[in-house]
Amino acid sequence: MAINYRKTKKKNTRAQVIKECDRLWSLAVRQRDGKCLYPGCNKDNLQAHHIFSRRNMSTRFDIENGACICMGHHLYGAHQNYEEFRDMVIEEIGKKGFERLKAKANLTQKWSLPELIEIKHQLNRLIDK
Repeated sequence: MAINYRKTKKKNTRAQVIKECDRLWSLAVRQRDGKCLYPGCNKDNLQAHHIFSRRNMSTRFDIENGACICMGHHLYGAHQNYEEFRDMVIEEIGKKGFERLKAKANLTQKWSLPELIEIKHQLNRLIDK
């Protein structure tokens, strides 16, 4: 069997760029907030949580659709008691902000590969290096 020693340039596939955008989005949300949204929580195992599901591509990479919460509150608060979580988000961003985000989340969006690459660059610029 012959071995090909030529270096091949890997192309960005749509799935690879989406995965990288998800990672950058998470970093940007955690960097922006720096602490758990839940009052009185001082835990430092922070995670980024989508206020509206990441299935909604129109808001999937929008950091305004993110909330920084600790792992415990992520698993047992935001996913188990959505009403309480929603009320905290409304208190944080206001009713108008929540309704605006909800309307945006309900839009249908399909990003092209060049658009996703631009989103990746925008998210990269938000993160302190």
